Amino acid sequence: MGYVTVVEEVRKEPSWFTQGWEIKDEGGREVVYESTGLYGASRVVKWDLLTGDVLRETANSAKEFGEGLTVVGDRVRQLLWRENGVREYDRETLSPVDGARATHGMKDGWGLAYSAGRGEVAGTDGSHRLYLLDPETLETRAVREVTDNGRAVGRLNEVEWVNGEVWANIWLTDCVARIDPDSGAVRQWLLMDNVAARLRSTDGGGRPDVLNGIAVSERTGAVWVTGKKWHRAYRVEVSRQTDEASDLAVARDMCIRDEYKF
Repeated sequence: MGYVTVVEEVRKEPSWFTQGWEIKDEGGREVVYESTGLYGASRVVKWDLLTGDVLRETANSAKEFGEGLTVVGDRVRQLLWRENGVREYDRETLSPVDGARATHGMKDGWGLAYSAGRGEVAGTDGSHRLYLLDPETLETRAVREVTDNGRAVGRLNEVEWVNGEVWANIWLTDCVARIDPDSGAVRQWLLMDNVAARLRSTDGGGRPDVLNGIAVSERTGAVWVTGKKWHRAYRVEVSRQTDEASDLAVARDMCIRDEYKF
C-alpha cells in the first residue's frame, strides 16, 4: 500500500464534471485534453495546464453524456456513457470528425487510455473488468478480471497507463489501483484521501465531488490527479509505502467495492 504527497497544484475550471483527461507535450507546453460529463453539460476541452487558459472547446449534444477520453495520433476519442459509442475529434481544432463514430464491446463507457508503447487502449465500464482494445477499431483484444487477493475489484473508472501499469481510480473512493495489465492483479493500492482533504481546505470546508482523473504528463512523466467539479489539479508522488498486513487490510476495506449497478 502507498500514500501520496501533493508536490504541486494548479487551478482548473470548477464547473467541469471531469470524466477523463490526458496531458500532452505540444511545443514544450503541457496541454490538457479533458472530457466532461452530465447531460446538457458534456464537452471536450483543450486547456493549458500552467495557466488554466482554455484553448479549444466543443460541446456534446444535450443527449450525450461524456465519459473517458484518450488521444490517439491526431484524433481525440471520447467515450459516451450508455450509448456504446465513441466520439472522435480532430486533435488540433477539436472539430468532430464526420462519420468517425466507433463502437466498443464494453457494457458502458467509463474510462479510456492509450499506450503507444503497447499499441493498446485500456477501457473500463464500471465493473471489475479491464478491457484491452485495438487502438484503431476499439475491438476487444482481451479482457482482464481485476482482482486483489482473490476478490474482484469493481467500479473501475478513469484509467491511465503509468510505466507499463494501468492505474485506475475506484468510483466513490479515494483509491487508485495499480493493475498488472497482463494478469489483472492489483499490484498496489494508493490512498489519496489526503488529496481530497487538501481540496476541502481550500474550498471553505465544502465537500468536493469524487476523485476522478489520472494523467501522466507526456513532457515530464509526472502524475496528476483531479476530480469531478474540482477547482484544482494536483501533481502527486508516492511518499510512503508499507507492507504491514494491518495497513493492507484497511486499504482493501476502503477500496474494494461491488460492481457498479444502475
